[in-house]
Amino acid sequence: MKKSLHLVAILVSLAVSSAVSAQTNIFNHFSVGAELGTTGFGGEIAAPCTRYVTFRAGMTTMPRFSYSTDIDFEKNNGDEVEAEIKGKFYMTDFKFLVDVHPFTHSSFHVTVGAYFGKPNLVKVWNTNDITKPGNPNGFGPGEYIAIGNERVMPDANGTLRINLETSKFKPYVGLGFGRAVPKRNRVSCAFDLGVQFWGKPKLKAYPTLNDGWVEIKKGDIKDDTVDDIFDVKDKIVLYPVMNFRIYFRPI
Repeated sequence: MKKSLHLVAILVSLAVSSAVSAQTNIFNHFSVGAELGTTGFGGEIAAPCTRYVTFRAGMTTMPRFSYSTDIDFEKNNGDEVEAEIKGKFYMTDFKFLVDVHPFTHSSFHVTVGAYFGKPNLVKVWNTNDITKPGNPNGFGPGEYIAIGNERVMPDANGTLRINLETSKFKPYVGLGFGRAVPKRNRVSCAFDLGVQFWGKPKLKAYPTLNDGWVEIKKGDIKDDTVDDIFDVKDKIVLYPVMNFRIYFRPI
């Protein structure tokens, strides 16, 4: 993650330096755009800084897909509690990006910048009461799930929560074709390919005995299936970005 931050910082600095050295057509017009891609759908505003550099700022959001299933929680006494769970996917980010066009007569560009937003990527919670007396087989006084050295138990409403979190700040590097601010026409299109640097996502559970969130690490839960999940999770350090955008220049 630190290496990717340094790379983005260097590239942005070079882009700004080129903007300062070529003070022509700076912010003399702008465009508004809409996009669709692997980050969902969104909108942005773009403005040229020079013939070579364009600044873009906007927001993207992914539809909140949900999934429901049943799982069993094992309590500290060895008994199991069946829970009806629901998971929901969240991905809404603001972004600030810099397009660098190395060739004035080509729409090819290299893009650097970052996406930033809330860390929650997936939220999972039980939809049925898993406490006694509402659930005869549920959690009673002194019963909990042991996760490492922490004790996780339902809250006052009988709910357990598990979140999959990424970094709030996600550096981005990509390349593409098209201009965010049309040079001659009012309308233009652009296509980009790139990656967001997420770092290793974290899995957290709530509430604990201390009424806080606790990170679940590989080995905290003795289960081969859970270990396989962690093996996959730890490999999700990059997120591929592919999008198509259309712009309109009002002035």
